[in-house]
Order: sequence, then structure tokens, then C-alpha cells
Amino acid sequence: MEQDETEEVMGKIKLTLLSIFVFQLFGLAQSTGSKCEVFYNEAEEKYNIGDFETSFKLLKQYESCHLGKDWKYDKLQAKILIGQEELNQAKKAIVRYVKKKKENVISENDPQLFKDFCKLINDSIKKHIADSIASNIIHRDTIFSVSKTPEILSETPATILIIKQDEIFEKGYVDIVDVLSNLPGFDISKVYGATYSNVFQRGFRQENTERTLFMIDGVEENDIWSNIAYISRQYPIANIKSIEVIYGPSSTIYGARAFVGAINIITKSYEDIKNGTAFSVADSAMTFNIIGSLLGGQNNTLGADLTLAGKHKRFSFTLSGKMYKSDEHDFSRQTHYNYDADEFDDYPLSSNHRITDDLTTTDVDELQEFITKIGSVDNHVGYQYQGFNKDTVVLTAAGEAYAREADKAAYLGVVNGNEIKQSNATDNWYVGGVLKTGNVEFGFRSWKRKEGFNYYQDLFAAGSDNGSIWAPVNSTFYTKYNQQLGNWNLSN
Repeated sequence: MEQDETEEVMGKIKLTLLSIFVFQLFGLAQSTGSKCEVFYNEAEEKYNIGDFETSFKLLKQYESCHLGKDWKYDKLQAKILIGQEELNQAKKAIVRYVKKKKENVISENDPQLFKDFCKLINDSIKKHIADSIASNIIHRDTIFSVSKTPEILSETPATILIIKQDEIFEKGYVDIVDVLSNLPGFDISKVYGATYSNVFQRGFRQENTERTLFMIDGVEENDIWSNIAYISRQYPIANIKSIEVIYGPSSTIYGARAFVGAINIITKSYEDIKNGTAFSVADSAMTFNIIGSLLGGQNNTLGADLTLAGKHKRFSFTLSGKMYKSDEHDFSRQTHYNYDADEFDDYPLSSNHRITDDLTTTDVDELQEFITKIGSVDNHVGYQYQGFNKDTVVLTAAGEAYAREADKAAYLGVVNGNEIKQSNATDNWYVGGVLKTGNVEFGFRSWKRKEGFNYYQDLFAAGSDNGSIWAPVNSTFYTKYNQQLGNWNLSN
């Protein structure tokens, strides 16, 4: 009897100790879980104010505390990486997140790009694409130009070509025309004249590059009035992340300007430039990075192509500039560009200085008065007029001689402070910048493309040093706000 009572007491003691241990363990788990949530909540707060580095450190503490990466970790990591514009790494995190969360993967306050990537990956998985293919999305090219939202290149219903920054560097391209010259479906006519080059896409020729839409970060560059895209040496190369080329009409998205295709240059962000040469300014919390190139060559050719980037908390910026100057090719030894005054001796003035329009009575009276006046100044000048029933006025032999001497005198003169001779100088510049914070982007660019005519031979136009230049100027200011406002369904 006493033994049974002893066993019963011992059983109660063991049960009591076990209960105390379980409660302590449960309390420890609650305490640990609560502490983990503190790390996560603080990480979210730092993300919301744009302090991505501190947010990621706190997230790593959450991972250690939580003993692993749950879907909350993957989601916040993806948002941080998007904020840092590390899109390939962000897509990796989103693939993990979507696989773990499975349902309700998008919330209203998520960044728009996060929503777009989630939808893209989630739709792929829902379409029963193999996990290996879904995971390989992170290695496939993403394009924005076709529908203005991110799409997988191989799944885009259009003919697209992407030229990446590595290819531009490896092949030694120095301007955009160089890049386009090496692409299928493009014919380039370099005239070194008023438009430097004419870019013809898909065999459609025109006088100027006016049937292909040219954009930088989705903002149009074509002239509003003429629709000409002045693609020359004024655009920077150092700040190009990729060039997306659409073959075929794209008027559904971009309007009638994209008649035969579209070219969209994607520029680098701060994250793309942060591996460049870094430096800081005294008493500044910002770190700056710079990339670029300098060039020089024959015909007094000089150029500089530089991009500066910086970041402070939620704000990041890039500032790009380019300068290109050159005297261009010397054609002065060519017959049609040597500005030789003796060429007027063989110029058929009698056939070119001829009035063959229908002359009214008033025209004839005014012309006769002019002839009389000139004749009174120099008796060697005369004109042959064939009467009211005729509509032709031609120079006489004396008139031709007078005209030749007048043309020679003008040909040997000084215009714009320079002797008339062959010249076709180029003086181009570009400056542009982007400021980003959250979903908002402010941008500007301004350029001037100052180049000689060069179309016309010496008998028709003077050189660029004498004022024969074509100098279009373009300035663009824009604002982008990227946020999905909601979903609407339209039905009958």
C-alpha cells in the first residue's frame, strides 16, 4: 500500500515537472517568435523609408532568428532588391516566394514592378510550366518596349532584338549608328551632311529617318513637326544598359510614328553604375560613381562620354553628358568641293539664267526698267527680250560675261569671317539626367546636333565655316509614376 502511494506521488511529481518544462518551452518559443517579428517589422520600416542596406541586415537577423527563409523573407528581400534595381536577383527571390506562398501573392501596397514580376511568374506556374522552366525565367531576357510592361522575350508576340551593354563594349561601338549598322534589317546611308546618316528599317527608304520611332527610356525623341529622328554622334554610349529593337509596325502602342518599327534605349540606373570609379565629396553622405570614355583621332576629332551616378537614402540619380567635335573628312581635292572660281568659265549661264515663266504686263514693265537701269551702269551688259508674245528672257553674251565676273567675285569673298572653301565641321553635345525616388521618376535631356550641309556641291552652297550648317536642338522634360491603380473588366 505504501509502495503504491509512493509511485502515485512520484508520478504526480514527474507530471508537474513535465508541465513546467512544456510551459517554459512554449514561453521560450513565444518569446523567440516575438523577437523574430521585431526584426522583421523593423526591416519593413527601414525598407519603407528607403534604407535598403539596414533593412537587409535586419532581414538577415530575422532569418537567423527564424532558423530559415519563409515566404515573408523572400517577399521583403525581393522588394529590397527591386528598390536597389537588382532585377535578376529580385526575380530569383520572387520565384521562391511564389512557390511558398502560392495564394494571394500580391497585395495592394506592393511596388508595381514587384506586382508585374509576381504576375508573370505566377501565370507561368499556373499554366503548368515545369518548375525548371519557371525557375529559368530569371535567366531569360525581359523586355519592356512591346507592351510597356515586363515580358519574357521568347513569349512576346513580336519580332524583337536586344543589344546589351556587354555586346556594345566588346564590339567597340562608339555611337548608336555603329550599333544599328551591325543589325539585321537596317540599311544605313552615311552622308555626313544635314542628318549625318539616314537609317532605313526593313527596306523602307525615305529621305530621312522618319518612319522608325526612336525613344530613350520609352520617351520619344523624334521631331514633333517632321517626325525625323536625328540619330547622330550626340547620344551617349556609356550610359546604355540595353537597346530594344522592335521590327514591324507598332502603332497600337506608340501611334503612327512607329510605322516600320521602334528603337528604345534603356539607360543605366545607379545600381548599374555602382561598380564604376567611386569617389565622395567632403561633408557629404553620398557616394558617387562615374563611368565613361574619351576619344580622339584624325581630322581634329575629340569626344568625351561620361555618366555620373549617386544615391542617398531613397533618392538616386544619374547624370550623363557627351561632347563630339570633328572637322570631318577633307573633300577639298574633289572636283565638286574644291571651290575653284575658274569653274565658272565653263558654267552654261545662258541655259541656267533664263526666265521661262508666263510674264504679265506688270512683270515685263518691271523687268524692262531693271534692264535699262543695269544697262545705264555698264554698257557692256545687255539682255535680249523677245516681246509680249514670248515668255523667255535670256542673257546676251555681254550679260553672261558680267554674271561670270560677279559670281567669281562672290566666290572669292569672305563669308562669316572665313574664306569660302570646303568645310563640314561637327559640334555636337548632349546632357541628360534622371532622379528616382520610390515609384516616381523625373528626367530631362537636351542636345544640339550642329553639322554641315555637305549635301550640296561647291557651286550651290558654302562650307560649314561660312554658315552652311543644320543645327536642330531638342529639349525634353518628363515625369513617370509607376503604380497600378486597380483592375477593371469591361463586358457587354
